[in-house]
Amino acid sequence: MKRIDLTKSFVFVLILLLCVVVFYIIRFNTNEQDSRIFSRLDLIESAKYFPSDKTHIVNCVDENCSECAVLGLVLKAKADLFSRGAETALKKTLGVIETACSELESTGKSWPECFGAITAIYFFSSPKEDSIIFKFFESNPKLLYKAIHQSDYAWFYNRPSIEKWNSLVESRLAEKLFDDKLKNPFTKEKPSRVFRIELLNE
Repeated sequence: MKRIDLTKSFVFVLILLLCVVVFYIIRFNTNEQDSRIFSRLDLIESAKYFPSDKTHIVNCVDENCSECAVLGLVLKAKADLFSRGAETALKKTLGVIETACSELESTGKSWPECFGAITAIYFFSSPKEDSIIFKFFESNPKLLYKAIHQSDYAWFYNRPSIEKWNSLVESRLAEKLFDDKLKNPFTKEKPSRVFRIELLNE
């Protein structure tokens, strides 16, 4: 009887260990996929070659063309990001900003994922999505600073309520949480140039 009980216990422990291993394998693969997605979305801003207008994007079928090759990576990354819906995509984007951008100062190795995720904020412009993003940055001043001081991102200009973003940045400046040399991006008019990410709108 005891031998049977010991066998059952051994099998239970073995199954438990197997589940733990499978969990970490899935988690590792998910993290690798997320890293790849946002590193490729960073190409929207950082790549040397990218289609210059909507016509070039529509007609971009030559895989040997540098611009088309980059576009292919970006479009695949966007499709992968939204493969489980916009809600999951937004949650994943903010999660990567929280982890990759926080690691930026200590390692410097996560900058493609960090800036790719910041770039991806543009895809989430509904009032509901904007409210989630706003609350996230409202409670994370350091991450907000990293999201607005590095570059002129397209997402600054497609917020449904620019005024509340302007007020948030001004309040953080007044509280001395930001470098006083920071220029509030939510007080500027949208540049006349077309942002690359805008060309991806269907």
